[in-house]
Amino acid sequence: MKSSLFKLILRGLILGVCVLSFACAANAATFLNTYGTGEEFNFWQNVGPAILTELGCQSTPPPAVYFTSNGNSGVAVGINCPAALSKDNGVSDGYIYFSFTDLASWDGIDAVNDTYEVDNWGTYSGPFAHPVLNKNTTTDPTVVNPCAPNANQRMVATCLKGDCLDGVASFTCQAIHIGVSNLEASSIIQETIGTLQGPIDGQDSPLNYTVRKWTKAGVPTTKIPTSLSLTVNGTFNAHYPNPSNPIFYPYAFYVNPEVTATICNSTATNPALVGSYCTAGTVVTDCGEGSATTACTEQTINTLTRLQVVALFSGTVKNWSDFGGYYTPLPVTLCLRHGGAGTLATMDLGVMQGSDGKGWGANLVTEENRVASGEPPYIYFNNTQGDERNCLTWANGGTVSNTNPNTNVTDVPDALPLDVQGGAVGFLDADNANTANYVQVKYNGTFGTRVTMRDGIFDDFWIMDRLYAAPGLLTGQLAVYGQMLTFASNPANFTNANLGNKRGSYYGSSTELNFPKANAGVYPYLYEQATNQQSP
Repeated sequence: MKSSLFKLILRGLILGVCVLSFACAANAATFLNTYGTGEEFNFWQNVGPAILTELGCQSTPPPAVYFTSNGNSGVAVGINCPAALSKDNGVSDGYIYFSFTDLASWDGIDAVNDTYEVDNWGTYSGPFAHPVLNKNTTTDPTVVNPCAPNANQRMVATCLKGDCLDGVASFTCQAIHIGVSNLEASSIIQETIGTLQGPIDGQDSPLNYTVRKWTKAGVPTTKIPTSLSLTVNGTFNAHYPNPSNPIFYPYAFYVNPEVTATICNSTATNPALVGSYCTAGTVVTDCGEGSATTACTEQTINTLTRLQVVALFSGTVKNWSDFGGYYTPLPVTLCLRHGGAGTLATMDLGVMQGSDGKGWGANLVTEENRVASGEPPYIYFNNTQGDERNCLTWANGGTVSNTNPNTNVTDVPDALPLDVQGGAVGFLDADNANTANYVQVKYNGTFGTRVTMRDGIFDDFWIMDRLYAAPGLLTGQLAVYGQMLTFASNPANFTNANLGNKRGSYYGSSTELNFPKANAGVYPYLYEQATNQQSP
């Protein structure tokens, strides 16, 4: 305890000196703050030190990365960096701070557009309260921008010299320079109504509902420049497009292990039929001539077709047995992201095809339906990807580990009767590992990987991200951003060693795509040979 107190006092003294003098990072150095999607957060936290080293910052030891206590924001700190690049805020002190924060696509775009949408952060009290539906509407007047009056600022990881003595970054208001979105701002048009963290906000009384909605024009970008002067790969471009789209990655569907059907197992005599649906009475036809009845067993499902996904997430399927006798009867629970998340927008425009009015799909569900209603499908919207993982875990009866900064630690998850457990389906980044509570299934018979996306095999449940740069970036900030895009343009940099975990098998450079997609609403059927052609 004495050690912690000493660190706290020392941190205060150092920050105090920084405030009273012009020698510390608050009055010098260069800051580049990125804010938005979880995929980009995962990417840059791993390669951030390499970006700073390539810019000429000290490489031995390499730049350190510090995270906030909740793990949702981090900052790479470069020291002994070139003077010309580390003096955006005054006389150079040799420091460059490169931060990355995980929240949602819409709010990153809002920040660089100098906007804070109070209504989309606000809550409405009462059951299914919604101003358009005229249900018990009472706006929560306590919802304000925590960084007011600065609409371009958000809470991000900050590490001003001695401020990270305990290895943990501070959470402070900083201007956002790069808003990171899964897709273009004009495609974020979805509406959702539900508690902020789905089933985790289970015992509030009354329940407080978050309403997220946008017009058909999407998230506003009126203050964001359409191009900027930037050097990428050593080439200066006075009109480099803004936003840029350097990275692509897939999403995947996950189900509770108890979502089962009768399926041919590995003892089937016809290997091509392993994984196919079957019944004990038709096993010879279903699993191959000579197959024993034991070749047909109840297993966790291994794939979902587009038709099934649309039927599920439009809310028309109440029980898994609605798909027929192969499936074990179990009420359906849907775990989704809230509106404003690029994941939900991609699901809507790439899979459901409802909101764009093309008419060959169906609209996503928009309103929460809690277990207490007794009428499936049960529907829960979730603020972050971590919240959606919690939703899937909760639906399986698992213990929820909740470290989200918005969580009230006294919250008790929604009650879950035993006869409802185990029937959840949701969607996450495809690099999420299977757990005891949820497992990944194929989409239209294929797993989404870097190779299946770039070569036109995996169907349209993936994205090319968008990086929106704020107006007025300074010399050092432009240098960091240019180096980010230079790094991301080279497929050879997308390795497991560089990206951590197994992300080299999922994340790819947009320069290697043979089947690119211009935007979220365009089906990527057109072959265009990649600039950096790759082979598996």
